[in-house]
Amino acid sequence: MAQLQARFFTEDTRYLVDDVPFSVPAVSETADLSNIINKLLEVKNENHKYVEFDFLVKGQFLRTVLVKHMEAENISTEEVVEIEYVEKYVAPQPEQCMFHDDWISSVAATEEWILTGSYDQTSRIWTVEGKPITTLAGHVDVVKDVAWVKKDGLSCLLLSASLDQTVLLWEWNIEKNSVKVLHRCRGHAGSVESLAVDGSRTKFCSGSWDTMLKIWSAGKICLLSFLFFFWFGFGTFKPVYA
Repeated sequence: MAQLQARFFTEDTRYLVDDVPFSVPAVSETADLSNIINKLLEVKNENHKYVEFDFLVKGQFLRTVLVKHMEAENISTEEVVEIEYVEKYVAPQPEQCMFHDDWISSVAATEEWILTGSYDQTSRIWTVEGKPITTLAGHVDVVKDVAWVKKDGLSCLLLSASLDQTVLLWEWNIEKNSVKVLHRCRGHAGSVESLAVDGSRTKFCSGSWDTMLKIWSAGKICLLSFLFFFWFGFGTFKPVYA
C-alpha cells in the first residue's frame, strides 16, 4: 500500500503529538487519521480517551481520501504534507420547529424564553423547549427586530421594532401571562430595522432606514417624560439623543 509522509500539528495543547514525519497510507480518510492521532496520544498518556478529529490540509477540510485531496490541491506526494487536526464537533441538529404565519425576521433568547418577530406583524414569546406562551400584537406593519430589556420580579420589559416606523416597549406579566404596550416610541421617518439594549438595561438604541440612530431611556426618567408629553397631547416617547 502506497505511503505518504505527514507531519501533524494542532493549536489545541491537550492533543499535541511529536513534531516529526509519520508514514500514513495514501488512501487514509478522516477516521483513519483519527485512529493514528489517538494511538499516538495513548503512547504519551495511557489514560487518554478516544477523541474524534477533523483534519485540514492547507486550510481545507479533508473530505475524501488523503491522496485525492492532495492531487486536487496540487500538493506533491513526494514531500512531507502538513496536516492540521482539530477536535471534531457534531453539527447542531434542530430539536423543535416553531412557526409564525410569515417570515421570522428576528430572534432574541434568554435562559428561559425565546422572543421572535415576524412579517405577520406580531412578536411571540416561547419557552426554550418551543412551546408558545403568548403573542404580542400592536404594530400595523411587519416586525423587523425584537429585544429583551430586563426581568423585574414577575414581569419583563421587551421591545419590538417595525416597518411602521415605531418601537413598542412592552410589559409582560409572567404570572398572569398578559402583555401590554407601555410606550409607543415615535420619531423615526423610516422602517426601524434594529434594536440594542445597553448593559445597564436603562437605555436602548434604534436604527432606521431614515439614516438615524436614536438612543432612548427605558427607565423611570423616560416614563415621566412620556407622561408629561401625554398630558399635553403628544403621546410620544422622548429620545435622550437623536
